[in-house]
Amino acid sequence: MNAGGALTGGLLGALLSGAVWVGVGYATGYELGFLAIGVGFACGVGVAMGTKGHAGTNGGLLAAVLAIGAILGARYVTVQMAVSDWIREAAAESMPGPHDDEYWTAFIAQRMMVDLEYSGSDIDWPSEDDVYDDVASSYPPQIWAEAQRNWNSFSTSDKEQFCAAAAEVSEDEVNGFRGVMGFVAFVFTCFHPMSLLFLGLAVATAYKTAVHSTPMEGDGALIDDGSASTVLGDVPGMPGLPAGPAVAASSPASPAASRPAPARPAGKGPTTTFSDASNRSPLDRYAPPPSR
Repeated sequence: MNAGGALTGGLLGALLSGAVWVGVGYATGYELGFLAIGVGFACGVGVAMGTKGHAGTNGGLLAAVLAIGAILGARYVTVQMAVSDWIREAAAESMPGPHDDEYWTAFIAQRMMVDLEYSGSDIDWPSEDDVYDDVASSYPPQIWAEAQRNWNSFSTSDKEQFCAAAAEVSEDEVNGFRGVMGFVAFVFTCFHPMSLLFLGLAVATAYKTAVHSTPMEGDGALIDDGSASTVLGDVPGMPGLPAGPAVAASSPASPAASRPAPARPAGKGPTTTFSDASNRSPLDRYAPPPSR
């Protein structure tokens, strides 16, 4: 197996299929589990193409591992995008529009209280007996009055810009929990029964696609088109190829080869070996034997 080609082809299939998974999840807002089978098929095809159809068992295992990595990576990205959208929508829904004067006055008062605490100033919080159902009673009177004066000084466009900026600030404060929320959602999604089922199907698809791939032509294997038996048919002991008849069928026999050699009568003339004949002169070699 060509390990480099298998890894390159498998990674290419994993990246492309993982990108499709993320794109579909981003466009639809849902994680379609059956896409895992497509990821497994893409990884198996990539390994098979990288090995020219000679993946074998090792190539099948490599395709299965790459399929698992592609699915988990694509799922992690999809979950993080979903968590980010949820945080953004929650921040937008939790904040009313600029028409809610009480809410935004309390928002400014809370920020003022935080600044005073960081500066080390003493804050005269109202006692529990002085807190009523209205929001203004939860803050010191001077802080509430200052916040109300700041909010009323804004124009309509300024209030809209202030609300948008406050939504971004609230989202940034929640971003500290984004990683934890995303990881918990990712683990929960991975161990869902349907996710495990589709993951198993993807692994099986990747393995079978790579192992049972058909070898490609031109990869050095002999192709049974008649040429191999014609060229190698006279090689003795060549497995899988016919011997002599292929050469006899492909080349016409010469007249000298088809004429039988004359038989020497038994007991006539001396017996000459090849080694003896090679040491004799041409006249002695081809002269007729002496008569007896």
